[in-house]
Amino acid sequence: MMTILKTLLAGAVLAACFAGPSYAQSQIGKAPDATPMQQYEEGQQRERESIDKQYRSTLQKTRANDTAKANDPWANMRGDADVKPKAKR
Repeated sequence: MMTILKTLLAGAVLAACFAGPSYAQSQIGKAPDATPMQQYEEGQQRERESIDKQYRSTLQKTRANDTAKANDPWANMRGDADVKPKAKR
């Protein structure tokens, strides 16, 4: 009698040990996750958006610098005769 009880108890413990991991992997009650390909695509999309945002930011900074007055570091070194006349149109 005691041997049968020990065998049944050991079987129940063993079945519980195997059922735990399989239950953890089940999708019962969970929303389906994205496939690895979908996760990769979403990552690529976020990266493209980040690069585009950086590009636009840099472009705006560059355009802001273009509107500033052109700096001529040699302006004080030239004489009046060295200045080229503007071309006639």
